[in-house]
Amino acid sequence: MDFNEMLKELSFGSFGSFGLIDVFLALTVPAIFCVPVVFTYRRTQLHASFSPSFLLMLFMFASLSGGITLFIGENIARAFGLVGAMSIIRFRNALKEPIDAVFVLWALTIGMVCGAGYYLAAALITFTVAGITFLVNATGLANFTIPKTVMKVVTNKRSKDNLLDTVESKLNKMTRNYKMLHEMTHPEDSHRTHVYTMTPKRNIKVTEIEKSLEEIDGVKIYGSIFRPSVSVIE
Repeated sequence: MDFNEMLKELSFGSFGSFGLIDVFLALTVPAIFCVPVVFTYRRTQLHASFSPSFLLMLFMFASLSGGITLFIGENIARAFGLVGAMSIIRFRNALKEPIDAVFVLWALTIGMVCGAGYYLAAALITFTVAGITFLVNATGLANFTIPKTVMKVVTNKRSKDNLLDTVESKLNKMTRNYKMLHEMTHPEDSHRTHVYTMTPKRNIKVTEIEKSLEEIDGVKIYGSIFRPSVSVIE
């Protein structure tokens, strides 16, 4: 058997209507196209329940769905057999956010399209959806509410300067609005606690506000509560 015959045997007919090369492409190309999917998820995910195993699952899911689609082909009996087998499996780990289900569907779509042999269409789907996701995220069309932050600021009463005026001057520059919710004086020591609620300005992180306030001599930040989560601010 010469090289051309061996190549033909590998590319067609090894498993009936498809060969080893078809199987290799159906398994590897979806995993490659999942790289921009995972990158998009890491850059645009809006919740704090981030799990590295979920990203690994996307790679595996896309690859396996490509192989399954290639195996099923146009065989209806295989399709029904696959549905019956999948019905036995119970998925006990539910997705925490709706956006995760969309990324799973995205990986599944890439795998099925690649399994059907439409690699150029899979590439178009991958980069078009990624571009739309980044565009919506950059323009803020999906952000209906501005996240608020509750921050506890502790000042030293013995300082000669009016620390509270300095703190609120910086808050005026770095937040859209702020309001003092609570103020408490510690009789045992020389400290005073102020609890603020604030809305950071666009493109300003809560950590930047904390760092700016702690640069003031006599001011300490003892805790910030981000709503709905840190990842929205970050």
